[in-house]
Amino acid sequence: FLLFTSGARHLKAVELTLLSLTEIIAGPLLVWVFLDEVPSKAAFSGGVLILDADGALLGAVGISGDNSDNDEAAAVAGITAAGWSAGTR
Repeated sequence: FLLFTSGARHLKAVELTLLSLTEIIAGPLLVWVFLDEVPSKAAFSGGVLILDADGALLGAVGISGDNSDNDEAAAVAGITAAGWSAGTR
């Protein structure tokens, strides 16, 4: 955060925005490398898809807070409790 804030004086707003988006991709990769936690597909995609009975995409649930497997299980449980189905595409 400190490096990002101090570097903001030297970069354009567009460059800062693109730089901040790299955290989405770099986060799971850094956890994989340094903590030896293999991220699930949901971690790389950013969440779990919500599908209706016909398989049509309704939306997605973002997950964060625990390890990848527990995050994905919590999202799937919530989607199932709401009467929809969880899936990947």
